[in-house]
Amino acid sequence: MKKNSGIALWVMAGGTLLALIIRVYQIIVCTDMNTGFLYHDNNFFEDYGFYIIAVLAMAGAVVGAVLDGKRALGSFSPADVVDGRAAVLGFAMLLMGLCAAYEGYTELSAISPSGFLIFVDFAFGAAMAVIAFVTLYKKEFSAGLGFSYCAAALYFTLRGVNVFLSRMVITAVPEYLIECICVIGGAVFFMLFARLFSGNEQKNTKTALCAWGVPVAVMTLGSSLATIISGFIAPEETASRITGSSYTAEIFYQMNGGRNAYMLVYTPWVNVAMGLFIVAALIIMFLPKKQEAAAAVEEVPLESVPEEEQEKTEE
Repeated sequence: MKKNSGIALWVMAGGTLLALIIRVYQIIVCTDMNTGFLYHDNNFFEDYGFYIIAVLAMAGAVVGAVLDGKRALGSFSPADVVDGRAAVLGFAMLLMGLCAAYEGYTELSAISPSGFLIFVDFAFGAAMAVIAFVTLYKKEFSAGLGFSYCAAALYFTLRGVNVFLSRMVITAVPEYLIECICVIGGAVFFMLFARLFSGNEQKNTKTALCAWGVPVAVMTLGSSLATIISGFIAPEETASRITGSSYTAEIFYQMNGGRNAYMLVYTPWVNVAMGLFIVAALIIMFLPKKQEAAAAVEEVPLESVPEEEQEKTEE
């Protein structure tokens, strides 16, 4: 069997790097940090370059998944995800659960906390933690366990609802629009993940998983890293408007009465954890199967085995 080529993984890595560079440029050069809006005199690439990279990443992931499906991706089965591979997904899920609970904790200290978001963060954070511990205990995926990952899909759907409810200018501020696209895309990814790992996959499930997972990872990780980097390398007037605390941003907004009071906040850590989970899941899908190594051992000619070992085998 041919080795996995993992084209989608290379597309994801390259797309994340390009998205990071473009988003840093957009934050430092193309954004009015008083309002969060993009400047009106920006060109098409400055306004939409980040999203173009995401679309190209999706197209590249589809092409890569189709090509890999003709090689080794088509042989993937949840039964291949055992021991260390299952543990990686379990720890990634646990990280998401902890980050979700952390988001709920920070919301408690907000000036006007959202009861809806607090409930969603704590309830689903606990659910994802339980699923993670079950995964780490069993170290293999059954149909029920694979289906339970739908909890993450529902969680990110509800976070998307919250973004729409709380960000009335969602299409005008890149930060809000990127977050909304990512949580919705993440919800779709986890629905497909649950379908695949519960043994209910269809012909194009793996291709669809790559098609959604790659652009979501590119946008989430590229944007989050770009925000952090911009806070260190941007001029003072821009860097001073970047913060890692939503509480600081809210206080600043209240103190200025909402006038020119925008601050760019780091991407929610649960979204970053989601991006890392997607990366881990796709890498595991493209890892060589353990059956390949076993088959290679079986193909070793009997003559090449020492006589003593042959006698033991015959006994």
